[in-house]
Amino acid sequence: MRSPKTVQPIGSLGTHTDEDIESLRQKVSFIAKDSQGHSRRLYIWAHIIDVGDILEPDGFIEGMIEIKTESGKSVSVIKKGQYEIVETGELLTSDDP
Repeated sequence: MRSPKTVQPIGSLGTHTDEDIESLRQKVSFIAKDSQGHSRRLYIWAHIIDVGDILEPDGFIEGMIEIKTESGKSVSVIKKGQYEIVETGELLTSDDP
């Protein structure tokens, strides 16, 4: 599979298998705080999908996004500025995205 630069294979985040043919690209990171005021860095990742064909063999598009913690745990969006770490139920808040 062709890979654009700065693409992170999905399997390395710990939540996807190596058989997945997509990759993830880190878009941005931001700081969120837990209920005790501790800072947590969250990362927004975009799925990168290979859509190359004979006319544009290196074609890629950006698909769905995921938010993850530094350790790779999935984060869901409750509403703008409010997030939840799926695995633990820990609530986070942020003035960023």
